[in-house]
Amino acid sequence: MFRNKSTRSGCFTPGRKLSGMNLVAYILTTLIFCTGFAQIDSTGRDFAFQGDWARATSGSERLLKYLPVLSIIQRSWLENNLNIIIAGLVMLILVLLVIFIWNIVLRRRMKIQTQALRASESQFRSLVNSMEDIVYTMDSDLHLTAVYGAFERLGWSLSDCLGKSVQEIFGPQGQNVHRSAGKRVLLGESVVCEWAQETPTGDCYLHTSFSPLRNERGIVVGIVGVGRDITELKQREDASRESEAHYRFLAENMVDVIWVLNTRQMKFSYLSPSVKRLLGYSIQEMQAKRLDELITAKSLKKINRLLERVISGYSEEPSLNQFPGEEIEHIHRDGSIVLTEATTSLMRNAQGEIEIIGVSRDISERKRDRDKLERQSRHYQLLMQTAQDAIHIMDLHGNLLEWNDAFLRHLGYTAEEAAHLNITDWDIQWKQDEIIAILNSILFESKQFNTRHRRKNGEIREAEIYASAVEVDGHWLIYAASRDITQQKKNEQELQQNQARLQAMLNAIPDMIFVYDREGKCLDYHAPDPMLLAVRPNEVIGSKLGDSPLSQINNTVFGLFEKSLQTGEIQVFEYELDLPIGAHQFEARIASIDEQRLLVIVRDITQRKQTEEMLQSSIEEKELLLKEVHHRVKNNMQVMVSLLSLQVEQIKDPVASAVFLDSLERIHAMALVHEKLYKSPDLARVNFGEYILEIASRLVDIFQPSHRVEIKVNAENAWLGVDTAIPCGLIVNELLSNALKYAYPKGETGVVEVVFQTNNQSGFDSRPGKSERYRLVVKDDGVGIPDDVDPSNTKTLGLKLVNILADQMRGKLEIDRQNGTKFELFFNDKEDFVQ
Repeated sequence: MFRNKSTRSGCFTPGRKLSGMNLVAYILTTLIFCTGFAQIDSTGRDFAFQGDWARATSGSERLLKYLPVLSIIQRSWLENNLNIIIAGLVMLILVLLVIFIWNIVLRRRMKIQTQALRASESQFRSLVNSMEDIVYTMDSDLHLTAVYGAFERLGWSLSDCLGKSVQEIFGPQGQNVHRSAGKRVLLGESVVCEWAQETPTGDCYLHTSFSPLRNERGIVVGIVGVGRDITELKQREDASRESEAHYRFLAENMVDVIWVLNTRQMKFSYLSPSVKRLLGYSIQEMQAKRLDELITAKSLKKINRLLERVISGYSEEPSLNQFPGEEIEHIHRDGSIVLTEATTSLMRNAQGEIEIIGVSRDISERKRDRDKLERQSRHYQLLMQTAQDAIHIMDLHGNLLEWNDAFLRHLGYTAEEAAHLNITDWDIQWKQDEIIAILNSILFESKQFNTRHRRKNGEIREAEIYASAVEVDGHWLIYAASRDITQQKKNEQELQQNQARLQAMLNAIPDMIFVYDREGKCLDYHAPDPMLLAVRPNEVIGSKLGDSPLSQINNTVFGLFEKSLQTGEIQVFEYELDLPIGAHQFEARIASIDEQRLLVIVRDITQRKQTEEMLQSSIEEKELLLKEVHHRVKNNMQVMVSLLSLQVEQIKDPVASAVFLDSLERIHAMALVHEKLYKSPDLARVNFGEYILEIASRLVDIFQPSHRVEIKVNAENAWLGVDTAIPCGLIVNELLSNALKYAYPKGETGVVEVVFQTNNQSGFDSRPGKSERYRLVVKDDGVGIPDDVDPSNTKTLGLKLVNILADQMRGKLEIDRQNGTKFELFFNDKEDFVQ
């Protein structure tokens, strides 16, 4: 730079005289300025060359060197061209004057621009220093030539940074970034770089734009860097990417379905992959269908009403466009119905259309659980009201909170009275502090115990309590069930007494009692006389039939075991064992206890068998004797019949002959009973049905040899004792004889019926008040008994005998005179009375 001192530049200074050299220097200076080789500095006193300084100075020096020579030439030239020179000088003066004036104006303009530049530079520095970005310039060697902005906030001092290389400031990693970017920037490119940088205040992440620094002619002379700390932005971006990854993971893996519905097309513009699990459709299949194809008509109406309400009420405030869950019935691909709950909100898309964003959750299982819970709640209420136990709920202080009807019945209180009860009002087993301690102990373990309750009327009842604790809404409650065991206690006492009596009876029973399982293993036993056991007493329990002396009858025993288990009937069998005390005979009775156990009662029947053998021998002897007695009685009666028959042949009087004949038949009827007893396997009973047939057959042969009167016999086989069979046979004999002799006096034909029935035969007269077991009927269709004859009070021997015998039998005799004569006798066997 040159300063405007005459000793150095020879430039024009206002106030000095204009000498020739000064004029030439001024002219040269003005030309230099006008040609743009130099420019005045901001003070207006200095100037600087903008071009080639060496070339400008060398030209000036050559000009001054040749000035003497130019003077000689000037004089010669001036003498010859004075007018022209004067005119040229005048023109030159005018030009110089214009240049002078222009220079003054230019200087003032440059001063104003300089002041504006200084103010702009001050504003620029203030602006750059207030920026959060760091601004710095570098030369081509990557040394910092200027620094501004946020360097100090990152921990660097501006004075320490100026003039240093990027390696010293940014370290090796920063140097690599600046070096790589600087190569491209010095070639005229703009480069943007991001890198992690370690600063005095900590690690950060810088985002820097590098641009070329050019001079007035556009030549790149350096690098400008503008860097910004984007650590928080990077963290937000990382968080955003992580959040987006989480969102995508949730959207693609969550069970709920996320969807976006375009309300204009009524189609889904977005669906999460979980829709495949929910409805069976792929995302593409769902997006190709309209909403009305995917939900039921009922749910479609609900959606339309919802759309009308939410779209008309759309607000730009997002919180006002959110709506609670609605239950929607979707149609699965297989045609089934899937119940979902949809939570929705509204938004506008890029085209300005309203879309519904929703999350649908399959609540089919939840609805089933809810229905199940409702059923359980109803069941709980039903259980509470129908339970026989007194169920009640209390807090830890014993205050009654809830109860069922059985509780009110148990204590005799009304519902209004129960609302004010405490456990101390009805439990009299413990004191109040003991009750509270019991209630608190139930928190750790459910308890079962017996206590005593006092009813409202003062009655004391025994009770059994089942209690447990449950936490509900942060409060512990005691759930208890009381059961009235007063009667049970009495029953237990009676049971104990019965068990004592049973044990005493069991000890008095001489029989052995065993309990076996179905495989023949002995589970328990009772044996008054251990000498009768098949094994030693300490070996009975656990022993098996196959391991005992009973193994020889295993097949029989096990067969009876199975039969008793299947039918439930008692099975009886006898067996004999050779014991150390001698041979003994036993009778075993087998009864099933349940499906797996059997009760076997074993009785020693050795003595009974011996007695039975003796009795059987005695019975056989007596039976033989009785048969002989009956045979002899029958023979004696036959002799009497034969004698009477001979006597009748000698009697000429018909009346006397008839009397003898009647007596003969009565004797024969009695003899026939003894004959039946003699031939019968039962010496005490007679088959009365066969007996009637034989009597009827004999009487027909005697009184109706021509068989003009038919006798019909319908007699059931029944075994009657001798004391009943003989009088009943005599009655049949008398009634048949009378019918055959007197019912048909003029030789008419007819039918006489004899019927004998028991009360288990159809047609038996079962009139009210009749308790007789047997019915005997003798009926004829003859002339009948005259009206003036009373059969119950007659003088004839036959009917009188019938009435007497009926009374002896305790029978009921009835007579019917319509259409002949009918005698009907109801009676019981005399042995039945004895029994």
